[in-house]
Amino acid sequence: MEGGCGEKGCTPWNAPRCVILATLSFIPIFVAYHRQRPSKKRVHLALNYPHLGFPVTSSSAIMWFSLLLGVYGAVQVIWPTLGLIYHTRDLASHLETLERLCIRGLCMMIVGNVQDRLKRNPLKFLLQIIGYTVIFGAIFESCPRKSLATRSEEDPKNSSIAAAIAGWAAGVMVAVFALYNHIILARSQGLRYFRFYVGALLATAFAHALLFAFFSREVEIHIHHYHWSFILSCACCFPHPLSQWCQAMCIGIFLHGVAVFEFDPMFSQLPPGPVASFDAVEKLHYDQSSFLSAPTPSMP
Repeated sequence: MEGGCGEKGCTPWNAPRCVILATLSFIPIFVAYHRQRPSKKRVHLALNYPHLGFPVTSSSAIMWFSLLLGVYGAVQVIWPTLGLIYHTRDLASHLETLERLCIRGLCMMIVGNVQDRLKRNPLKFLLQIIGYTVIFGAIFESCPRKSLATRSEEDPKNSSIAAAIAGWAAGVMVAVFALYNHIILARSQGLRYFRFYVGALLATAFAHALLFAFFSREVEIHIHHYHWSFILSCACCFPHPLSQWCQAMCIGIFLHGVAVFEFDPMFSQLPPGPVASFDAVEKLHYDQSSFLSAPTPSMP
């Protein structure tokens, strides 16, 4: 599968546009780093968690959930006009998605310390999230999503695959850079919190590793971008500009995944036989989502 595939077909692979959009999304993180470099020796603003006596204010809750519901609604209105809706939905499907969206939104507000950002500079943070949602949506519809082991007739030298590998490598490097600085920020909060933070990251990674350890020929595990971005958004919880930009990026990716694909299941039953290719698994995910979200036919 190349580019974004909606009702009007697939958009072509556009390497320059992907590079430009990805660069635009990474630049603010490095600018925030150079303006105020994290230091484990200097305590930055202390974390203000609701269960430690800093309750979630009604104004921040209204702004936060208005953003979640507003972005979801905007995608439902705008995306069909662009031919980018991947499967039809009924009212029950929308309500279930919104219910799960609000639950995860509450987790991000508390664990991810979103409520504190909304009290400090709400407009800037909300604009950051909306901007990253739009940017990632454009990247998602421009970059190839295909098996790295396949060779197409239109691209015999695998130039698009090489570009995709380079893009993933750049993303991993930025992720490692952000993770390293967040560990430094955790250390600035004290040794006790540092141990808790690193332990939580390791426990989360170990839990996901167990999922793949129990992988079999009958079940395919697909970690959707709404899932990993939600976890990372909770980890980007520090009152520091770099952490705020990283969290805005993760929340934007999360909102795009939920609004476009809903909460697609991470576990899919594969047909019997040899292990399916990546493209076949992607098609299976799409077919299952279309079937689950299709309106139930009325009885005669």
